[in-house]
Parts: sequence; C-alpha cells; structure tokens
Amino acid sequence: MKGDVLLGRLTDGNVDQPWCVYDFEAEPAFANYRSLFAAELRSLNNDNMDAWERDYQFIENLKLTLAVPDGPARITDFILHIDDGKAWFRSS
Repeated sequence: MKGDVLLGRLTDGNVDQPWCVYDFEAEPAFANYRSLFAAELRSLNNDNMDAWERDYQFIENLKLTLAVPDGPARITDFILHIDDGKAWFRSS
C-alpha cells in the first residue's frame, strides 16, 4: 500500500526464514514503482551493496505499508523485493 492506494496483493505465501515469500499480483498503480524495485534488485543481485542501499532508499522514501487482511495494523518496517510475479519481505 502507498497510503490508501493498493499496489498489489501477496498470495500463496510461505516462510523461508527470515523471508516471507509470496506470489505478487500487481495492481495498475504498481506500474509507477516497478522500475524502483527492478533497480534495487539489480544492485542486490550484482552484490553492489552501496548501490543497493542508495536504490532501496528510494523505496523506503515511499513509506509503503503491508496491510494484513483482518489484522490489527499495517506493517511499516520491512525490506521488500518484487520480481516477476514474486515478492519476498522480512521485517526490519
């Protein structure tokens, strides 16, 4: 979520400690942010942690939240990667 805008849905999840891994179904609004996630994942996969920290800062600046259906609150402190219909996150 970006504010009250739904960016995508996480479905069919499992836990691979410390990560929670899900299928990711993007909503149309996610198109505005897809390139940010592609850039941070590219830096991570290239093992360039300086670039990754810079790239991930753009994502953190979005102040995204994970909303848990019927849950008491949104998760606000996490690291999230999205790629090719998959998403994985862990609480920071």
